[in-house]
Amino acid sequence: MVATLDNRQKIIFTLKLAAPYLAVVLGLYVFHNAWLSIFLYHGQIIFWWLIGRTQKTSSSPKIDPTETRVNLNTKTYLNLPKQIENILNISSKVMLPISALAGIACYFLLPFIVQNASSLSS
Repeated sequence: MVATLDNRQKIIFTLKLAAPYLAVVLGLYVFHNAWLSIFLYHGQIIFWWLIGRTQKTSSSPKIDPTETRVNLNTKTYLNLPKQIENILNISSKVMLPISALAGIACYFLLPFIVQNASSLSS
């Protein structure tokens, strides 16, 4: 059985693929602002994450073996073993604070980074 996508799902999938590129092009070439480009890029990531969380249901979709077309409600469902799901859940909880602190760490380490980079050019 092959699960096919309806038109709405195809449009959302295409938007998800194009959104990072559109965000960067808008920020850099339309508004000529690198900070806005970075904000739009990360904003669209959060936007798609929030959209995905609101569409998540409590159980996997019911698939009828006689059906040739399956509606997955624009959400990708993975059938992973429980051990792998647990590992992914733990790693995502650990990586969130590390990722949130990475930008702050770069800000405070910037003088050391620049100092070392200037010695490379001479």
